[in-house]
Amino acid sequence: MTKAVFYGASTAEGTGASSPDKRFSTLVCAALGWEEINLGIGGTTMTGRDDKGMIVDEESGIGRVPDVLHAAPDVIVILYGANDFGTNKPLGDAQKFQQ
Repeated sequence: MTKAVFYGASTAEGTGASSPDKRFSTLVCAALGWEEINLGIGGTTMTGRDDKGMIVDEESGIGRVPDVLHAAPDVIVILYGANDFGTNKPLGDAQKFQQ
């Protein structure tokens, strides 16, 4: 069975769904026969590093990459961006923050 991680902020978490079984990730997995792992945390942003590249926000998308990798998924669905955009958080310099 395909293991899928849904990773992001409120959209991934399921905010607005009338019940947990009606959230986007659950409906997709049910339709495709996938195992669902939902790692959404509402209100979080993708960015979370300081100017030196150090992680300063453990709940940010960047800070939670180890959680996603630990789940060993076949598919990763990333639902981030709205909170970064809404708070004018710069995404940074891709060359500077390579891992």
